[in-house]
Amino acid sequence: MNKKIILSTLFFFLVLTIITVPAFAISYAETEPADVGTATFTSTVKYRTYL
Repeated sequence: MNKKIILSTLFFFLVLTIITVPAFAISYAETEPADVGTATFTSTVKYRTYL
């Protein structure tokens, strides 16, 4: 039972990361125009590695 709770918690944090990383990258890219490509690229790579 404890393993299921741990796994569901880890899965929840993983989903949370997938949602927040691109959102953070986009908001960061808006404040730093020079890093738009880098931030978008990084979030895309992270998103694809999780999938």
